[in-house]
Amino acid sequence: MASPNPSSMFQPDLKILPWSRRGSFLSLSRTARLAPPLNLAPQTDLYLVSQCVALSVPMFALRPLPGGLGLNEPPGFHDSPLPTTIKATVPSIQWSFESKTVCEATLQDLRSIRLRGNVPLAFDSDVRSDPSVYMGMYVFERPPHDGLKAGVEVTYKTFSGYRFLPAKGYLTTVNGQTNAFRVNRRIQIQGTDEDPQWELIIHELDVRENMPQMTWKENSCKLAIEDAKNTTFESMERKTAKEFDDFVLSLCPWAGGKPTEADVLASYVTWTSMVRAEHKFTKEAILMSKLWMNKVWSWDHCFNALAIATLDQQLGLDQLTVVFDHQAPDGRLPDSVDWQNIEWGFTKPPIQGWALSRLLTQFPDMSDAKLQPLYDATARLTDFWMDTRRGDTSRLPFWAHGNDSGWDNSTAFDSTPMVVGPDLAAYLLLQASCLEQVAKRLRRDSESEKWSNMRDLLTNALIEELWDGESFLLKNAITGETLKTTALLQFMPLAAARHLPDEVVDKMVTSIMSKHLSEWGLATEELSSPHYESDGYWRGPIWAPSTHLVESGLRDAGRIDMANEISTRFLRLCEKSGFAENFDAITGEGLRDLSYTWTSAVYLVMRREAVERDNAQLS
Repeated sequence: MASPNPSSMFQPDLKILPWSRRGSFLSLSRTARLAPPLNLAPQTDLYLVSQCVALSVPMFALRPLPGGLGLNEPPGFHDSPLPTTIKATVPSIQWSFESKTVCEATLQDLRSIRLRGNVPLAFDSDVRSDPSVYMGMYVFERPPHDGLKAGVEVTYKTFSGYRFLPAKGYLTTVNGQTNAFRVNRRIQIQGTDEDPQWELIIHELDVRENMPQMTWKENSCKLAIEDAKNTTFESMERKTAKEFDDFVLSLCPWAGGKPTEADVLASYVTWTSMVRAEHKFTKEAILMSKLWMNKVWSWDHCFNALAIATLDQQLGLDQLTVVFDHQAPDGRLPDSVDWQNIEWGFTKPPIQGWALSRLLTQFPDMSDAKLQPLYDATARLTDFWMDTRRGDTSRLPFWAHGNDSGWDNSTAFDSTPMVVGPDLAAYLLLQASCLEQVAKRLRRDSESEKWSNMRDLLTNALIEELWDGESFLLKNAITGETLKTTALLQFMPLAAARHLPDEVVDKMVTSIMSKHLSEWGLATEELSSPHYESDGYWRGPIWAPSTHLVESGLRDAGRIDMANEISTRFLRLCEKSGFAENFDAITGEGLRDLSYTWTSAVYLVMRREAVERDNAQLS
């Protein structure tokens, strides 16, 4: 008996997941932009979100009106309960009223959502989603032209905008003909008294730079309508479902065609978070989320690279270069990249060498042509840290802020933001070790020696300056004063355990097991610490990246039992609570952004490696 397709065994919960597809910047979800302090979405409706707008600002709330309500003054986002029920599948969404379908949506193409229904559907904006006073959202009605029915265009700041294109039925607006920006607006699609059926395309306008000029016949809006006329709603559902099924089975080859529920959910989180190469994204990229964390941060991308490389080696390498493509002349990486911005206020941990080493283990035959640019970029990054982030108080580089470390608000930075941390030294010695090996492979012997010397310097300085015989310390980068910490950050040198003395690793393992290991995994703050917070971001919860770095380092150092214990607990955590940004270390509850790709990525990598170990034992 054939196994069910992944798309048929999975229904996305839109309270915790976005509804989207690989390659698209369009999404619908119930939890758009819930990050404090802008908790904009009351979660009563689905919200149309563009990932071209930073932090996934909800543009419109979608509400079917089964009572045939007229165009009342727009209330903004609704606090009242939705009059319909919502059911989502991978390729479609259904709104039902009294057990009858009144509206449906499917994904027509990468730039278009296709909707149809038999009751009016309102799209309501909310001025609270745009704190600016001038040049926020603007809506205007477009007259019919050259075969296109009268439509509505939506513009918003630097975002390219939407065109609402009715294929059947007609559109009306409230506040669509005003010069004001700071007003709630409504767009409504409906049929006629004689025929209540309507169909609508929401099309994202194409403003790509350096593209050949389009003729009107090639206009993307006209092509979108023609495509909808030439395809059925059901055929687009089947097409999207097959794309997802193929993705899951290729991403999870260990499943043998029978992926688990967690395999499918992890694949969905990853698949829906992928966007096409456009604007600041030089390659197809995996966002952290399409709920609100819709960027690529300069260490998150490493975990996604490791996971997606199972599907496609080049796509995995692209996840590294999509950030390296914006590297500064001095080697620094930006804090993050999104569709329209590159943020330089901070940077992120240099774990690219760690990731590259793991990719080379997975793909030992990787060509020199692919390896060369990654080597050069990683070398420049390493030089940035060693040349520009050291002071006279230490041979080791410092973090300028907790955000640079990736552990934003960790208790490690309570005394001072400028810290010489053992974690940074460990990442860089791993990076130097990787560069040493790659330089040898590329026959760049003098550079290989440079990296070997740097690895030794970092290893020796880490032990001599920050190890007190029992634990690793922090150091104030300005004064040189050493500081104790109760943060898990002190144990991150375990990522480089194979380079450290056995007695140091032994003491760290004993301490981390007793102080940080809960039923579900490694808490980022000592469980007994007075500073521990169950939902404290980096002050207690379990995170995928810290878990993966420690687990991989222990395994590389031959501490297999401990590595297996951490891996098993993390896999069980994700199978219980999904793929949240982080988790309550005591209860295992998912916290913050609940559809986060570095969590799904670490799960997929650990799952693959666990199956490979099991298969090796059987052979």
